[in-house]
Amino acid sequence: RCVQVALLCVQENAQDRPSMLDVVSMIYGEGNNALSLPKEPAFYDGPRKSSPEIEVDSPEPENVSANRITITVMEGR
Repeated sequence: RCVQVALLCVQENAQDRPSMLDVVSMIYGEGNNALSLPKEPAFYDGPRKSSPEIEVDSPEPENVSANRITITVMEGR
């Protein structure tokens, strides 16, 4: 129930999102109204596959960060 309410709260269109009053009443189950079904999420990119056939990139060298940003560590003398 909470997950379904959460999905309703993150709909792409603001008109599709419930008001806070509606959210509270949905969570606490005031009334026996059925929850509406959320639409497909805005950033849905399909089901994740976890299969041995999927190729995995080789790890990057340790001195390079994943997002290509360098990190400087400040040390006292």
